[in-house]
Amino acid sequence: MELVGCLFSRNWNIREMALRRLSHDVSGALLLANGESTGNSGSSSGNTTSPGTLGAANGSSQTNISGDVVVESCCSVLSMVCADPVYKVYVAALKTLRAMLVYTPCHSLTERTKLQQLLKPVVETILVKCADPNRYRL
Repeated sequence: MELVGCLFSRNWNIREMALRRLSHDVSGALLLANGESTGNSGSSSGNTTSPGTLGAANGSSQTNISGDVVVESCCSVLSMVCADPVYKVYVAALKTLRAMLVYTPCHSLTERTKLQQLLKPVVETILVKCADPNRYRL
């Protein structure tokens, strides 16, 4: 099943697994975009994913995509999935956000401003979820 299909699945286990895969793919794509080698991480599953997986999920067939496109796409997805009502899916979304931020370069003022603009809808979604008085607990 494609990543996008998994993210919109009715089954929360599938959504959580899709976010784990997205986190892995985003980390690898950003490492490659920043000129670093991912090496062989020795993942426990037999599935191998490449940075092209993220591009394929967004309708692109390119294997080598820029870090800006990766971050923009990931923020777009995260702004939706951070509102997921299932706690484990929400935590997986936060872990994906953390993985993306770890590998996103932010050295200049322009990079920081651009990242802030991309993260604004994600942070707003998280704040709305945290501030909702009708929710029991996260």
